[in-house]
Amino acid sequence: MKLIYLSFLTWMAFACQEAQPSAEVAAKANADNTPAPASVESDSSEGLVGPDEAYFAGVYLDSLFSASQSNPHLTLSSSSLGLKSSGQVEAFDFAANLQPKRMDLMGRILLKLGDKDSDQKLSFAEFSAIKLIPELQGLSGSAKAHAFDKDFFEAAAGEDNLLAESEIQDLLAKTASASDLSKMSKAEMRKALIGGWEKVIKSYDADKDGKASLDEQRKLRKDRALILSRFNE
Repeated sequence: MKLIYLSFLTWMAFACQEAQPSAEVAAKANADNTPAPASVESDSSEGLVGPDEAYFAGVYLDSLFSASQSNPHLTLSSSSLGLKSSGQVEAFDFAANLQPKRMDLMGRILLKLGDKDSDQKLSFAEFSAIKLIPELQGLSGSAKAHAFDKDFFEAAAGEDNLLAESEIQDLLAKTASASDLSKMSKAEMRKALIGGWEKVIKSYDADKDGKASLDEQRKLRKDRALILSRFNE
């Protein structure tokens, strides 16, 4: 798997640098994972194949959905919001999940997965029916439901009893401490994220020769671009 590791180690050299507040390192290392739908094909070319914003968002949302299973009525705490303005963070830091760009993407993801009547808000019925698609993390299998209850929803939704995108982002930030990711050390967080992404790369080794050929890398990049384009404005 020399080619896989070479690409990944090169990408890591970028990721270890300090990022801009919205974890721009990941975006710069694999910038063509965020194209407009019309440019997907042209953006599928050689280059570094590193974790994209959809992957980071999927991991974070999955951790919150898991937390809801044991505690459907999580407390909305403002204590974690300080991480949003904590200055520069590295791409793999937990605090990177709370930076504006990533929060904006996660809000759009949940809104688009749940907004069946296209009013740009979520009712309790729509919120309850949201299922997180595994493709965000480069996985296959069943979509994952959450167990958040009505009291939790009403605490987040406000007087109109509907969740707007900004309220979804606020919900995600105020439940950050419930995520298992928040309890990891920086080294543990980095190891878990890299390990997960290495499995994604390995799943594209169609001929099982232990290497990601250029064609296999192009397919990975194209598939990731298509996933992310579903949630771009």
